[in-house]
Amino acid sequence: MFSRIRKRFTYTNVAMTLALVFAMTGGAYAAKHYIITSTRQISPKVLKQLKGSRGPAGPAGKQGAAGAIAGGVGVRSATLKAGDKNCPAGGSVFAATNATTYTCNGEEGSAGRNGTNGVNGASVTATPVPVGNSSKCNELGGSEFSVGDTTTFACNGESVTMKQLNPGEGGCKQGGEEFTIGGKKGAACNGFEGTEGSPWTDKSVLPEGATETGAYALFTTAAATNERKAVAISFPIKLAASPTTKLVHVGETATAPCTGTVENPGAEAHAAGESPTLCVFEGETVLVHKGGLFAIGVADAAKHVKSGLTGGEILFNTATAPAAAGEPPVEVSAEGTWAVTG
Repeated sequence: MFSRIRKRFTYTNVAMTLALVFAMTGGAYAAKHYIITSTRQISPKVLKQLKGSRGPAGPAGKQGAAGAIAGGVGVRSATLKAGDKNCPAGGSVFAATNATTYTCNGEEGSAGRNGTNGVNGASVTATPVPVGNSSKCNELGGSEFSVGDTTTFACNGESVTMKQLNPGEGGCKQGGEEFTIGGKKGAACNGFEGTEGSPWTDKSVLPEGATETGAYALFTTAAATNERKAVAISFPIKLAASPTTKLVHVGETATAPCTGTVENPGAEAHAAGESPTLCVFEGETVLVHKGGLFAIGVADAAKHVKSGLTGGEILFNTATAPAAAGEPPVEVSAEGTWAVTG
């Protein structure tokens, strides 16, 4: 029996028998489960639907422990001067925990070979240029220098003669100097005398015996009894001491130390140790108001002059009869001259 079976037992029969067994047992399993072993078994459309969105990032992990130093060592360095036993030409030394090394400078090399000779320079020839040579140095003479194809000249200079010019000569109304160079003439003329400058005084103080004069003017109004109006007098050159003041009224004749008139004021020199005198000459005094009066420079000069100054004075004019009630202020003008001697 078995021999007949062995005669029919072939590879094909075995394969068919195994296929039948798997088909019978695997069909029941596949009815409930489908085993997928590759994404190529799934439709691309279905596979796209199955892909979800990226999830949130997870929490950061804990910081890892510091890594260990793998055999690191400290290194110190120093410069070595020439003559060191380890580096005769100098260099640097590097020292670690377990070793010391040197970086030495190289020894001075031997002298190099001599270079080749350079190209010879061009020779310079010098030739005198005689005076009167019209083609060279403008007939003044000199020297001609030739270097290769280049020629230069060093010519003698021309002599300059000078002649003094009197006023009106050589086009100089105030005179001057005439210069002649190689037959050509020129002139340097004196300038015209300038106008007299401002007076100069030592330390800007009026010298003893010198007189300076000036004028003053006042244009104002007066609206109250005894109202005073001021006018300043400034000295172009300050005085060495504060002056006393003397008033010369309209119609009065000047008395010493005041001299002259309002048109030509003057003041005499003061004695040694005394103060100079400022002479004030009263000119016109005009009052433009019905029934009003105005007094300037009354006899008591102390009330009408602010003294104690060396650069000027201040005069005060006093109204004795102001404008009537309800009427505008009195319009007043006063003017005059002054003189003071240092």
